Amino acid sequence: FHVWKMHWTEDFIRLYLDERFLNEIDLSEADYEDGFNPFRQPHYILLNLAIGSNGGDPSSSQFPLKYEVDYVRVFSGKSRKQRISYHH
Repeated sequence: FHVWKMHWTEDFIRLYLDERFLNEIDLSEADYEDGFNPFRQPHYILLNLAIGSNGGDPSSSQFPLKYEVDYVRVFSGKSRKQRISYHH
């Protein structure tokens, strides 16, 4: 398994894979022209294995393939004691 991490604050979102930094977005630069910022709205977690569309043509793929998630862990920035976890 690999560990994907998203560190999301009021100022930025940083993505990591196995503790290696991949990407960052400065949320002050993510406002739309009308001032709306989609990253400063309530969100939910969706684990999804989308096949096709802009990911390419899956017609030559051998199915079934495995999409396996070991666990999902969410921490609140206000207190690490406020933790929501899902273990499969």
